[in-house]
Amino acid sequence: MTWLVWRQHRMEGLVATLLVVATLVFVAIFFIMSQPLVHLVNTACPGDSCDSAGQAFLNRFGTLRLLIKGILIGLPALSGVFIGAPLLAREFEQGTDQLVWSQGITRQRWLIAKLGLLSAVTVLLAVSLAVAGRVWFEAQPVVNSSQWQEYDIQGPAYASYAFFSLALGIAAGAMIGRTVPAMAVALVGYVGLRLAVVFLARPNFLPPLQWDVSTNLAGQMDAWMLGDQRHFDLTGHALSDSQWQAAVNTCSQIQGDWGSCLRDHGAVVLQAYQPGDRFWLFQSIEATIFSLLGLLLLGLTLWLVGRRA
Repeated sequence: MTWLVWRQHRMEGLVATLLVVATLVFVAIFFIMSQPLVHLVNTACPGDSCDSAGQAFLNRFGTLRLLIKGILIGLPALSGVFIGAPLLAREFEQGTDQLVWSQGITRQRWLIAKLGLLSAVTVLLAVSLAVAGRVWFEAQPVVNSSQWQEYDIQGPAYASYAFFSLALGIAAGAMIGRTVPAMAVALVGYVGLRLAVVFLARPNFLPPLQWDVSTNLAGQMDAWMLGDQRHFDLTGHALSDSQWQAAVNTCSQIQGDWGSCLRDHGAVVLQAYQPGDRFWLFQSIEATIFSLLGLLLLGLTLWLVGRRA
């Protein structure tokens, strides 16, 4: 069965491998070329020349940096659209599934072999890309990047995106039985769920903490700031626009610490945030969510195929 699956899907496997290898080469080139300038930027920061050094890095490597990030973000979706969706839909359209089942191979054995092998290869390739994404992130000056900003291209969550995308495409193909509509469903479903998690679920995996901007956010320089700052008086009641503007006008004319000045004039500014030390916990939570969804979709696929006459 392994040889049969390889024979059927060797072209997709070779193309996927070539895309991954090309991406790894891009990351390696970026890492090697950027390190001398990264060292100069990190040496200049913090300091008066920090901003200019950071801008020099972006001027030289900004295009390559964005190209690599765009490729890494887009590749997981391709596994569902171009590998998962046609996997069963093409068999059903062409009637080759019946030919396989008539050769003494049960549909469950045929399907499990396909799902197991293709899922394993997809996850393996995605893990290599997740490592490359982390290398890409660490090959940049601290001043130019945050691990939260690059959350979607590294870690276990990234590998789970590819697995979920593949499973969604396979399930769509099994349910619809036509390749092109299944590809569309895989793409729209993947993008839709990913955006829902990014904007609705991820910020609330754990309750956000509150930072009083009049105090130092010690040890949380890589925190993820959520939403807008909120303004209160010293008793915890929301400030009116006129009260807030009065405090701002007063403190803008006084030299010194901005946050302390606002507090001295009856205003407290709070900012919701997720601390930097929650990054890998959030990665694990999100990886679990997408992995479980992928497994559920594969289970749905087995059920759907089992019901076919």
